[in-house]
Amino acid sequence: MIRNKITLLIIMFVMCMGVMGCKGEKERERVTEGKDENDILVSLDCKCDMEKMYNKLEELCDVSEMVVQCKVIDMESYIKVGSSIYTDYSLEIKEVYKGNNIKKGDIVHMEMLGGRISGTKYLEQVEEEAEMIEEAEFSQEELDRKYIEMLVNDVPLLEVGEIYITFGKYNQYTQMYNSIGNYQGIFEEMHKNIFRRDLAESDVEEKNNVLYEISKKEVMQNCD
Repeated sequence: MIRNKITLLIIMFVMCMGVMGCKGEKERERVTEGKDENDILVSLDCKCDMEKMYNKLEELCDVSEMVVQCKVIDMESYIKVGSSIYTDYSLEIKEVYKGNNIKKGDIVHMEMLGGRISGTKYLEQVEEEAEMIEEAEFSQEELDRKYIEMLVNDVPLLEVGEIYITFGKYNQYTQMYNSIGNYQGIFEEMHKNIFRRDLAESDVEEKNNVLYEISKKEVMQNCD
């Protein structure tokens, strides 16, 4: 029986639209909305083979319908496609570099693979044949209080309150945006006008050959 002091690692192999990754150079604990490692009931490591790697800013700009500087103001995770965890991020637009009918101050929603959901909600939403855990493995108190976490290629989740430049495409079916290449289209503000994306483990040694750091000026020049 698995108890609260043991983290179960389950490796899931899925196909994603354009990803390969690990952590970037910015040191960061895996903490989201006040949740730390002790709050994780089960960790699902989603290993994704990216259909395309975006190593040029021009490429990201060309395929994106939305390029914005934004602040994450809210997030909600849920189960889709059997047992996969997805997150709906609410983004407050700070600046628009590309995008029809989007303006400063708007709130848009972006859905990404990965996230955290309570054990109770997980069991309520997951398809029975796709369950990664059984209710009997944990107490009800653990299921209510702790979280099932899924990370894509070990790349950290977006954080509420942080500023990002995001490259996205609108999904008519979900009526939300999807980040281009999953985490490849997400760059976090490091200091004024400089943004970096988190690198997957497979990218770290090739940092000089991947699109790792961008400036606001570069985005404005390439995405207008």
